[in-house]
Order: sequence, then C-alpha cells, then structure tokens
Amino acid sequence: METIKDKEFGGERPLFASKHLRLEGVTIHAGESALKECEDIEAVKCRFEGKYPFWHVDGFMIKDCLFTPGARAALWYSRNLIMTDTLVEAPKMFREMDNLKLVNVNIPDAQETLWHCRGVELENVSVKMPIICSCTARISVSQTTDKKETTHSNIAAMLRYPMLISNPRMHSGTLIM
Repeated sequence: METIKDKEFGGERPLFASKHLRLEGVTIHAGESALKECEDIEAVKCRFEGKYPFWHVDGFMIKDCLFTPGARAALWYSRNLIMTDTLVEAPKMFREMDNLKLVNVNIPDAQETLWHCRGVELENVSVKMPIICSCTARISVSQTTDKKETTHSNIAAMLRYPMLISNPRMHSGTLIM
C-alpha cells in the first residue's frame, strides 16, 4: 500500500481512481471529487474541506479525521466503510451507501444524513438534530455511554421510525427498516 503523508491537495480529482492508498495527515482543500472512483483507501488524521471527496469508493477506512462544512456530500455511492473517532461537521453525509460502520463519530450537523443506506452499524455516534433520513435496510445501533444523543429513542426519532423501538431504554439492538 502506497502512503502519502503530510501533503495538501486541491482542485478537481487530485487522487482520482487511486487504489491501495494510505493518507496520513493529508489535507484536501477546496475542489471536487478528490478520491472519486477509488478502492482500498485509508485516511488517518486527515482534514477534508472540498466537496464530494469520497464518491464511488469501494473499501475504505477513515480514522481520526475532520470533515469541515465545506466537505458537504462527502460520502456518496460508496460501500464498505469503517469510520472511527471522526468529527463530521459537513451536512449531507452518507447517501446510497452499503455496509457502513461508524464508531465514536460526532455529527453536529446531520442534515440529510444516511439517505438510502443499507447495512449501517452505529456505535457511540453523537448526532444533533435536525436529521432527515431515509434508510431502507438494517441498522444496528449500540451505545457505550449514557449521552442523550445516542439513546435508542433519539436514534429511532432521528430515523423517523419511532414505532420500531419497543423499549426506548435499551442500550443496544437492531432497527430493521
């Protein structure tokens, strides 16, 4: 796997169609589709400022990263994502994706998040309303803290399907859409 460390990229598609690539301490500035049509990507301690950085990506891991508000619509039409310890300030995240696992992720602006996603696992994910979500498949939720933002009742409300939760005091379980 090739590693790119402590570099900055901007403009359109600087890393288009990359495969087997690890980014460490990389900043993606304003521009579009930095990592479009990529495969087997790892991003660690990176900052994403430009629009649409991860579109049509298969197999990627994002750890300890920041998606600024300018990185809107950052993860669409992709599959097989593991995101951990990440702050997502950008709206319109995760659309038409398969197999996403989010662990220790904070999403303070969850506008239009998780539209048409399938195979979603959320663990210790903090989400602030409003969220407009249209999830069409299985969503697994587990909570490891007592934060209000991660309770089952709030997640169910966030997903617009509160009737699916029989016991809102549960701290782990699965929502089936």
